[in-house]
Formats: sequence, C-alpha cells, structure tokens
Amino acid sequence: MKPTTSKLAFGFNAVVAGQRKVVDTPELVALTTNGGFRISRPVSKALDIQHGEYIQFIQNLDQVQKAIAEKADAYVEFCEANSLDVDSEEAAVAFHKENDMWGIVKGYALYNDKGTPLTCTDRLTKDDREAYAAKNYDELLAAAMEQGTDEMKDAIAAADGNKEEIIKILATVVRGEEKQKYSGSKVANTSAMIGSGVVLNFTDSNVWNILKSGLGEEASKKARKFPIDLENVVTVPLWNGYENIEVPCLLFDATTFEDVDAARTREE
Repeated sequence: MKPTTSKLAFGFNAVVAGQRKVVDTPELVALTTNGGFRISRPVSKALDIQHGEYIQFIQNLDQVQKAIAEKADAYVEFCEANSLDVDSEEAAVAFHKENDMWGIVKGYALYNDKGTPLTCTDRLTKDDREAYAAKNYDELLAAAMEQGTDEMKDAIAAADGNKEEIIKILATVVRGEEKQKYSGSKVANTSAMIGSGVVLNFTDSNVWNILKSGLGEEASKKARKFPIDLENVVTVPLWNGYENIEVPCLLFDATTFEDVDAARTREE
C-alpha cells in the first residue's frame, strides 16, 4: 500500500537499534571501579562541564574538625544547645553530621603567585604514543638517527628495518604537549561526545575511599548513588594560586545515598 501524502507530511526520525534508556536523575555515582565516579547528564549540564574538561570535589571537613579541636565558639554553643560534652566523641560526630558539606565544581585554571599560568604535560597512554610515532614515523626516525642517544640508534639498527619494532622504540621518546594546568580530575564521555549535558566519568581515588567508607569488601561490588539537588547551587570562593575566584558549586549530602548492585548501574 502506498503511503498517503498526509502521512508523509509528518516526516521520519531515525530509530537507534538497541538504545539504552537514558537516566536523567541528577546524581553523582561512586562506581565499583576503584576511584571511579560518574555524573549524570543534568549535573554536567548544570556545571557546564564537557568531555576533556575537569571536575573537582570540595568539602569543609578539615575546617569542621579544626573547630572541634580548638573548641571554637560555634562548637561549644552547639554542644550546650544539645546537652553534649565538648570532649566526647558523640559531640564530635553530631557536630560533623550537622556541619559537614560536600560539593562539586567545574575545574578551574591554576596560576602561580605572579599570575603566570601553570602548565603540565598531557598524559599519553602507550597506545597514544605508538599511534603518534606511527603517524610521524619518517620525521621521528630522522630525528632519532640524528639526535638520538647511542642506545636508541643501536636499538633501531637491531630492529633491522622492522617498522613495528622501530615504532615501539620511537614511541618511548614521545611526550604529551604542554598545556594549561587545571584543578580536579579530567572528565570523559565514553563516546567522546562534545557539549554539556552528557554522562561523564572521572577518577578520584581519595574521595572514592571516603564516600564509600563502611562498605568494606562490598565497595567493589556496589555503586553508591548520591542525589544532587540542582536547585541547591551556591557560589564559593576558591584560590587559583593567584587570586580568589567565584565558582558555582552543586552541594550534596554525603550521608544520603543509595547502594545498588553493579549490574543495575550498568543498565542505567
């Protein structure tokens, strides 16, 4: 049967086979992989973070602990109001629970005390280095034979024209480019999709251990989800090495979470 003109007027959309359901819950997830984290699409959009940029955790735990240790007025008043002994562990735990705050911010550029940008060398994997050596084979080989060490020249000679072996040798001297240094951890989308509003993964081993404390051996079996309140955006002053800058921050409660099996996390 031929399609009618009226039906064709509505046009067509491509259907993606086997497309997974998209989770738009604003959340931070501490994954089962040691140090691994994920932020959902609404979170990356709210912070305007894209693939290849940076994300950073911030917290006030040290300041809260300092107030306890020094018996600051705020701590003493809290204990008096709640009939707690200022020297008791119970009081310290209660004060932390009342005042601890965690947040995530977009990574920001770092400078020295004179305002000069700090730089770092881009980290390259073994595959990255070998791919670069293969792409720039003639140029790198010529440079190695002219300026390389005697050991490198001997290794190239011993390869006896085997291009794959020579590429591996040349790859050992390939270094990443110098670039602006940023705070935090680099984020990535598994499909390298550009633009905010995509799922992003990153690594922070220290924070992962803190936020997954209490799970023990289950830490590598269960993911821990922290809801993010997109309405709870604050602006915080952070030091970039040269001056204080105002940075938008999404707060979350480290004591409010849901532990789920790894299989469920992958499905989502």
